[in-house]
Amino acid sequence: MNTTQSNSTRRPLPGSLFFIFTGQGNNGKTEQMMRLMSSRWPDDTPAIAPFLLLVVESSTEGTAGPIIGDESMCLTWPVADIEEAKTVLAVVFPEGCPPLKLRDARLARQRSLPSNRQVHPVSVPTDELPIGGVAVESASTLLRAQKTAVRETARLDRKGKVSVDGRDLENDQKRVAALATGPAQDFVDALSGVTVRNRGVVVCVAVHTRAQIQLVKTDKESRDVAVGEAPDFGAPKTLEAGKLVTPYSDLWATLHAKANIVWHLYGDVPDFTNEPDLSNVNAPGRDVTFGAVTMRGRYPGLGAVLWPKRQGGEGWLSEFDRVPRVWSPDVPWPFEVADADGEGTVTDGHFLFSQRIAGLPGGQARGYDGSPDAGLVFELCLRNLAEMAGES
Repeated sequence: MNTTQSNSTRRPLPGSLFFIFTGQGNNGKTEQMMRLMSSRWPDDTPAIAPFLLLVVESSTEGTAGPIIGDESMCLTWPVADIEEAKTVLAVVFPEGCPPLKLRDARLARQRSLPSNRQVHPVSVPTDELPIGGVAVESASTLLRAQKTAVRETARLDRKGKVSVDGRDLENDQKRVAALATGPAQDFVDALSGVTVRNRGVVVCVAVHTRAQIQLVKTDKESRDVAVGEAPDFGAPKTLEAGKLVTPYSDLWATLHAKANIVWHLYGDVPDFTNEPDLSNVNAPGRDVTFGAVTMRGRYPGLGAVLWPKRQGGEGWLSEFDRVPRVWSPDVPWPFEVADADGEGTVTDGHFLFSQRIAGLPGGQARGYDGSPDAGLVFELCLRNLAEMAGES
């Protein structure tokens, strides 16, 4: 890991940003978040870090391990549910005050631990830098944890636990979901408030997806059919066939409205079913190919993916508008560029992107293999800003 700057200031970003990465488990959400949040300016100084990482999944410790292990880049704060996550946000990003410096945030984290686990943190070079962003891993798991907290409270407090139909609250999924939705809505508003009150802060949220169910009616029956995926954040809605309506929950719609950029991540797994035996299964290079859908549409093999979002425009985030609709090493990326005469010429977008990122800190650290990389796109935005400021 590169050495981070040690002074008490950070080069300011032109504005606050809100990113969402959706996808099924193990499809690259955490990886994209970590690449984005650890982005660097062309001179190798951090653009966002040190940042706050709210963790509720044990799997995060593996995927984000290299970042979590660098205390100068990331303050990892495990949370049990949404209520606890809101409390942590309020501590690190206090209303009416600037974000805490990393040193103070680390001390606050230590004070939240049981007395027998408190150890005074060793100083790091970025202790005097304010926290520059927050990553949530993941909103879906936090909501499930909040529902669990509601059920456990119902078990401990038997008073008033019976609903109108006579069932225990802890077994009434609709009431449990309703009681968890309020805190979740408050948490979404709190995340949005962080970006509004603190210009230049970056928020990044991971959200799992689930099967999208469509109601198909015939003269004889009505049945539910899985037609694709949908973000798993809030009570699911069933889409009636033939109707152009948004089939997602109101809670997800509220979160989605806060975001500048939303990518849907997927993994294309290798198919070994035509192998006569298992002798070739372990051959090098036969692994999952990861991709991202960056613009809403209906796609082969994926169905309707109607929630990706681009709000790069022609400003400093324009690089996010230049990425392909489906970004994968297995999908061609024809890109039109102007030649010397001003005429359009189509070139290979993957090759062009690899050339453009070659000198970036992220490009030098990990290169480009054709897979989506939000961190490299953001570093291109940062280089554009540096060039406009007259920096080499």
